[in-house]
Amino acid sequence: MLRLANSLAGPFTLSVWTYPALLRAGTIHFSVLPLEATTGQPVVNPTVLIEAVAGDTHTHSAPITAYTYFDPISRYQEADLALLTPGQYEITVQVTGKDGQQGQTTFALEIVSATGFKWLIILLLGQAGLFALWLAKEGIRTWGVDRYLKRSRPLPNS
Repeated sequence: MLRLANSLAGPFTLSVWTYPALLRAGTIHFSVLPLEATTGQPVVNPTVLIEAVAGDTHTHSAPITAYTYFDPISRYQEADLALLTPGQYEITVQVTGKDGQQGQTTFALEIVSATGFKWLIILLLGQAGLFALWLAKEGIRTWGVDRYLKRSRPLPNS
């Protein structure tokens, strides 16, 4: 999901995507596309630093930092961050070009609890199971399967 589009960061413009679209506590994947602000061309071999700081003032945690790995074919810089605590985060993306020029931008992300979604999925699966049982029971009566089952049983010996 696009989180930041063509944000000016010094001599660069940055676009940032995350996966998954609904950010649950766990590993979040970031894709960063740094472009030269003047030409719009991709930055060649940049160093990209992504830092996440919890937005809750009562949380005293160190910044989480992810370094990118370089894919020679793609101009996207990829990184994974483990954001295990739900809440608001301030994400800082810093880019350094080969010539030493730097730029950075900041944006906010909200991470939700993964536990609530697990319970929702369990509840929906339970409801689907109960519906399947009801449908099977009603189907036997509605479609006349019960009469077929009675006729197909062998008659007792007389």
